[in-house]
Amino acid sequence: MAFKFLRPQVGLWHQGRRMYASDRPKQSSMSYCVNLVKTRDYENYLASLLLPSVLHQPAFAIRAFNAEVASVKDSVSDRTIGLMRMQFWKDTLEEICEGSKSPPAHPVAQELHRAFAKHHFSKDLLLNLISSRERFLSNNPFQSLDEVDSYARDAFSSINFVLLTCLNSDKSPSSQTGHARHALNQLGMAQGVSTLLRAVPYHAQLRQVLLPTDLMMNQGVSVESVVRKGDSEGLRLVIEATAARAQEHLDNSRFRMKYLSKDEKCLLLPAVATDAYLAALHKAECNVFHDKLKVKNSWLPIQLYWHRFKGSY
Repeated sequence: MAFKFLRPQVGLWHQGRRMYASDRPKQSSMSYCVNLVKTRDYENYLASLLLPSVLHQPAFAIRAFNAEVASVKDSVSDRTIGLMRMQFWKDTLEEICEGSKSPPAHPVAQELHRAFAKHHFSKDLLLNLISSRERFLSNNPFQSLDEVDSYARDAFSSINFVLLTCLNSDKSPSSQTGHARHALNQLGMAQGVSTLLRAVPYHAQLRQVLLPTDLMMNQGVSVESVVRKGDSEGLRLVIEATAARAQEHLDNSRFRMKYLSKDEKCLLLPAVATDAYLAALHKAECNVFHDKLKVKNSWLPIQLYWHRFKGSY
């Protein structure tokens, strides 16, 4: 599919404190992570279920970590408090990756500790993920599509790179092919750009518009017009250009498919959901507020399984 024309949820809080596994003695830290991903990141939850068994634990630990970090913005009203919570996760990563035997008593931290002890992934990749999320605490829009790409590499490609490391942790470094890294990087950028598009209606409700300001200015689209009126011809042109960038990244990722192993292709299964959204957006003529884009893709589980069976994405 080509473009022819030129909702993170709030964290679990109870009486001012977060509900950890200690509040639910029958729930293991792994179950907590799986349920967290299922609730807040359902598409990646489905894709993670189809990964090789060796990746189940690290995948859900890292996806849960991402869900925790991504939810900070919506769970605080003060930027300083948000930065403090981000710092908690930075400090937690430092402790885990420096060999601490006693990670914080948080289920996600405990599962990250287990994953790192076995796979020794790069701490810097997850630190970059945290830094990329911090920008949203200030509600600053992106200046250009290149800036969106940079954010997407840190927020999405970083997760893909960590999972690739986990997949190959018991193999020689040479087994991590450049083709796999390139495909995963391109997928991450496609995910990041398309996620920005999917969040436009949500952000508009908060009187925020994070779309590239250079595209907005070129089309004469103001933040107020998006917040008050929603869809417009000018906004559709902005969405079109942004979606075309996401499609370009997705196509580049798929170009490497023939060079990847079966297990590496499993890491790229999230491309199925990204492609489905871009196709739906195309049918909606780039109206991100269209009702059809609010409907969950009930075919996604079958589509993911079929692509895994075929060895495609």
